[in-house]
Amino acid sequence: MQSARRLWETLYVQKPGSSTMGILIYLAGIAHYTVLGLAVWCEGVTTIRANDNLPFSHPSLYLRPPRINTLLALPVFFLASGLQHDAHAHLASLKKYSLPTHPVFAYTLSPHYLAECAIYGSLAVLAAPQDRWVNPTLGYVCLFVCLNLTFAATLTRQWYASKFGEQQIAERARILPFSDGEDVPAEVTEEIEVAADSTASKGMSVEDALKGVLRHALIHDGLARGLREASKALDRRQAHMCVLNENCEEEAYKKLVEALCAEHKIPLIKVGDGKKLGEWAGLCTIDREGNPRKVVNCSCVVVRDWGEESTERSILLDYFQTR
Repeated sequence: MQSARRLWETLYVQKPGSSTMGILIYLAGIAHYTVLGLAVWCEGVTTIRANDNLPFSHPSLYLRPPRINTLLALPVFFLASGLQHDAHAHLASLKKYSLPTHPVFAYTLSPHYLAECAIYGSLAVLAAPQDRWVNPTLGYVCLFVCLNLTFAATLTRQWYASKFGEQQIAERARILPFSDGEDVPAEVTEEIEVAADSTASKGMSVEDALKGVLRHALIHDGLARGLREASKALDRRQAHMCVLNENCEEEAYKKLVEALCAEHKIPLIKVGDGKKLGEWAGLCTIDREGNPRKVVNCSCVVVRDWGEESTERSILLDYFQTR
């Protein structure tokens, strides 16, 4: 059942990508599934052969009531399988590489890995001999899977931190919820007022870094512009940072944006000119000389997708961490 579901997900749920895999890792995966199947069958041969000469009416061949092992492990298997499928389906539905927002990712960055460990653990209990709680062969397989996926989850967390910033994933564990997430006070919100003379590393001002970040995000369709769209993105946790015009006249939405940023630990930058913010967010036309025309005043912009790696983004993230 597990193999059939994973095959179906591979064929019909997951999206083909351009990422590569090391040949040793690929061979290790093939060997793992091949040896696993052979080991389970070899272990069961003795039991099968012992019943070869028994008539069908023999009591030992009758169906028996489920053992306590089955009653405990079977629900875990089905729940973990469903959780893993939901995680895989959500990851496949994401546009580009963005931070997962499905509830199963609320406390761990790798719920699909956690579910895989639970699946193998439940199989080890389900396949246990009559006099044991755990099947030794599948128990060792479960241990290998847990160690391997914990290492993979560590690499996954490092990738998320490098792409989205440590603050965005501070409350999410690598694999086991509440095990290694970093505590960040809920009431602390980064509110930074950007001035033209503010300087960051590498000689670039914070304002220039902000302009560059918004430009890269705009190119990759990664901006939510306007108070309403920005509020929706913040509420869904689809935001890496928020830029708010401090002279915004809609006080209710302004307070809502500030509250959502505080609740979800999203960096908030305040600027004093809505026209400038509109220009940076692409709410204008560019004439032949490259000058902005018909600039629309903008109250709020949310960055949903950083786009490509850039010096501006690194400077801005470093600036957040020093405030």
